[in-house]
Amino acid sequence: MDALSAGVSTRMLRPVLAGLQMHGVDVEQALADVGVDPASLVDPETRVPHRVAIALWELAIVRTGDDALGLHVAEATDIGVFDVQSYAFVNSPTLAAGLERVARYQRLNHDVARVVVDREGDLAIVGHRLPGGPPVPRAVAEFVLATMVILARTATRGAIEIREVRFAHREPADTSEHRRIFAAPLSFSVGENAIVMPAAALELELDRADARLLGVLDRHARDLLQRLPQTKSFVDRVRSVLAAELQGGNPSAEHVAEVLHMSVRTLARRLTDEGTSHKEVLDALRRELAMHHLEAGELAIGEVAFLLGFSQASAFHRAFRRWTGKTPTEVRRH
Repeated sequence: MDALSAGVSTRMLRPVLAGLQMHGVDVEQALADVGVDPASLVDPETRVPHRVAIALWELAIVRTGDDALGLHVAEATDIGVFDVQSYAFVNSPTLAAGLERVARYQRLNHDVARVVVDREGDLAIVGHRLPGGPPVPRAVAEFVLATMVILARTATRGAIEIREVRFAHREPADTSEHRRIFAAPLSFSVGENAIVMPAAALELELDRADARLLGVLDRHARDLLQRLPQTKSFVDRVRSVLAAELQGGNPSAEHVAEVLHMSVRTLARRLTDEGTSHKEVLDALRRELAMHHLEAGELAIGEVAFLLGFSQASAFHRAFRRWTGKTPTEVRRH
C-alpha cells in the first residue's frame, strides 16, 4: 500500500479543523468541499483516504491565508488529539521508549506513515516518512515536526536539545516562525523530514511517566491495532517472510527475494519505493520483537537472541545497543 491509497484516522483531521476555527473559517463548508461528512468525525476509528486529509490541509492554507498554518496548529494542538499514541509516549519512562511507542502505534493514525529513529554516531535522527506517492506537503511536514518537538520538550521539561530540524520542502520566504518555534538550526531541501538531537537525549526521563498506566495503554493500543483491517503492503509481506525465517532460517535479502519470486534488485527497488530497505525492515522487526520479549520477562536474554536469529548473544547485545543505546539487561531491569 502506498500513501495515495492509505487511510487516515479522522482524529488526524481535528488539528487542521481547529486551525480553520481559529481563523474563523466555516469548518462544515470546508469538510463538504473535500467530501467529508461531519458526522464521521464522531468516531475516531473512522478512516478517510490520505488524499482527502491532504486536500483539507491545502484548502485550509488557502482559506486562512496563513502560510505557517502547520506550525501554528501544532502550537495549539492538545496532546489528547492523538489518543493512545501520545498518551503512551508521555507515560513511557524515557524519550527512547516513548518514541518507540510512537513508531509502534503509528498505524492507529495512518496506514503507512512511519516514525523512525536512526543513530549516526553520537546523534539520533527522528524521521517522519511517507512511503510511496507524492512528498509530504509543507504544512503537514511542519505540523508533524513541530508537534514532535513541542511534545518532547514538554515531556522532558525542556531538557532536550534539538541540534537541527530538517525539511524535504524548499525554504519558505519567511522562516521567522520556524526559528521561533524550533529554536534550532534549520535545513531545507534535504530530502527528509527529521529532527536531529544528541543520542544521549534518548535516555532523558519523561516527566509524566506512569508505569501502571503505561501497561494499560499498551494493552489498549495492541487491542486497537488488532481490530484494524489488515493492510498487506509490500513491507508487510517482507516482514512476514523475515518473521518466519528469523529462528534458524535465512533472513538474507537473497532468500527473501527468492521466497517472493523476484530478483534482489527488484526487492531493493520496491522497498526503496516504500521508503525503507531490507536492513531497516529486519532491524525494526528484531528491535520490536526484542522489546516485546524483554518487557514480557518470560525468556532469558540468550533465548531472545536465538529467537531473533542471532547466532551469538554478543551479536545481539551489540545490535541492541545500536538500536537503543542500552543493553538488554538494562532495559529488562528498568
